Amino acid sequence: MAFAMIMRMRKAALAAIGILAGFGTAPAWAAYQPVGPQTNVPVATVLAGGWSVCYTADFATPFGSNTATTLAGCTGDQIIVAAHLKGSDVYAVLAAAPKADALMDTGTGTQATHTVNGSEWYNSDNWAFGFAGAGDTVQLDSCDVTEGDDRFCVHTFTAVGGYRAGAQRDLNADTNWEKVVLTNVSQ
Repeated sequence: MAFAMIMRMRKAALAAIGILAGFGTAPAWAAYQPVGPQTNVPVATVLAGGWSVCYTADFATPFGSNTATTLAGCTGDQIIVAAHLKGSDVYAVLAAAPKADALMDTGTGTQATHTVNGSEWYNSDNWAFGFAGAGDTVQLDSCDVTEGDDRFCVHTFTAVGGYRAGAQRDLNADTNWEKVVLTNVSQ
């Protein structure tokens, strides 16, 4: 019996070593893993942490009416949603979540969110997509109009741009601010 237990442990250890050595299929997770909304994060920190840009557009550019379609090119298991002034090497605000959780349909209620990885995420076709800090109340008047610098929102209407990057609001026609989505880089 002890021999069988030792052999099972040995087999499990060898399997783990194979995965760590790249011989198995373990999910690729980025080294930089923010919890909750973050402000003033250097772009270099995010990129060096294993993330790559999969979507970028200025806030004047409509995000599209379906977030999953817009972010179809973001093929990793996780995403970071961020915003910054064009040319800036610092993200004004960002948050990370498993992609499936960030894109979960929360409906069009004025406070419809779900908590994932320290953020209140919301997503609804033809309404809004974004986040706020965990436990924070949002007021979705299509986009979140509540005060705060740890929030992000874009309209998911066909012909309307983004709305907020942190405390910066009314960005629907703004070409100076960019919305950026990153995905984890496969190892």
